[in-house]
Amino acid sequence: MTTERTGLHEKVIHAASLLARDENAIANCEELLAHLGSALQWDWVALWKLNVNVLQVSAAWVSPAVHASELEAFTRRWFPESGEGMVGQAWRQKRSLLSVNLVRDMVLPRSLLTTTPGFVTGMWIPIIKFGAVYGVLEFLGTNTASTAHEQISHIETLAAEIAPYVPKF
Repeated sequence: MTTERTGLHEKVIHAASLLARDENAIANCEELLAHLGSALQWDWVALWKLNVNVLQVSAAWVSPAVHASELEAFTRRWFPESGEGMVGQAWRQKRSLLSVNLVRDMVLPRSLLTTTPGFVTGMWIPIIKFGAVYGVLEFLGTNTASTAHEQISHIETLAAEIAPYVPKF
């Protein structure tokens, strides 16, 4: 394993440990998202939780270096169904998705709200355990496709580890 890949693995392992603490689950989730965003160099990280037949954002982290208040406000009042938008597609298909053109690939009007902060790349990782989807991790930013591809397998491992904690968020 290269030094860069080892570092990525260690960052993801540390992220999983944040949820195992016996503290406020929401605060732990917010710390997890901030850690992932900073460590993996994404500008936006959100955790979508499955709530009956829709997804609902439980927590979102936005880099202090970007302005994404309109995207955040819309995200908090949007409840996508299975297959709706990239987050809903990741849920329905039970597989990770990657986009290097958010305006084209995300659902309107949310896709247009990614232009103000300059986001161009997105990654959606379903949180799956024993075949059941608990939610979706969403990453948005200016990362390259190759960087995102390298991160997917590590974040999929993390997603399976955090699945038991998602109902608490």
